[in-house]
Amino acid sequence: MTFRKSISAPMIKNAKYIFFISVIVLTLISCKGSKLPRPTDEFYVNDFADALSFATKENIVYFGNEVYEDTKKIKEIGGTQIVFATFLLDDKLTGADIDITALYRKWGIGKNDMGILTVLFFEKDNDGLLTLSETFMEVGYRMEQYLTAGKMGRLLDETVNSPEFAYDYDLAVAKLLFELLVIVTNDIYPDFYEPFDYDLDEFVIERDNNIDIDYSYGDVPMGFFYYLISPYSSVFEKILLGLFFVAFLGIGGGGIFFKRSRGGGGSSGGMRVGRRK
Repeated sequence: MTFRKSISAPMIKNAKYIFFISVIVLTLISCKGSKLPRPTDEFYVNDFADALSFATKENIVYFGNEVYEDTKKIKEIGGTQIVFATFLLDDKLTGADIDITALYRKWGIGKNDMGILTVLFFEKDNDGLLTLSETFMEVGYRMEQYLTAGKMGRLLDETVNSPEFAYDYDLAVAKLLFELLVIVTNDIYPDFYEPFDYDLDEFVIERDNNIDIDYSYGDVPMGFFYYLISPYSSVFEKILLGLFFVAFLGIGGGGIFFKRSRGGGGSSGGMRVGRRK
């Protein structure tokens, strides 16, 4: 009996390790196969199509972070997050590959389900220039009362879908951001903010002064390992990561500290409006 016990205990222990490793490997493979990207380190701007200027991306990140940090402690409706994502459609990626609701939930946009996600799909013409093909705006459950389908449609029609910006999609995105900030300050948090106003001509001057800036900003998904330890990965993925360290490092998962979340953990019921060029 003693001999059998001495043999079976290590076997059971090794079997547990093998199980942990197998689950982790399968998870990594499934994540790798997904075409839904991880968010960038900047979170609020995810310019995978490389379609936006530095000035536009900088404004998206600055105001997005400010609104979230300012309002996240407000009960029930606090934690609004305004997030933008661009994708380049080609023979490797189609619009059908990007489930916008799944992307929204994966990134956990908006605390208290107070998130706004705008997705822009671009294609390249015969000259290799980017052209906007489709735009979608999706909001979280609680945001629906402030951004109705009618309001979202109007915003898209007056910005990215307007003939006025037919040759300057970057400026259209900037205006869309500013119009969303008007709604945030006037309609959602009127007792917290002064009404937001903006001068699009001043923004153009700012953008043109920074036109030569050319480096990676808001267009590269965070590394997979950093994604796992970031607040954007799912609870299941974090559990698997913890099991990995328990099995191989023996730290019990207690020595890992996660950086402060940018994503508010919100979800969406699929309420969105789209426009095709």
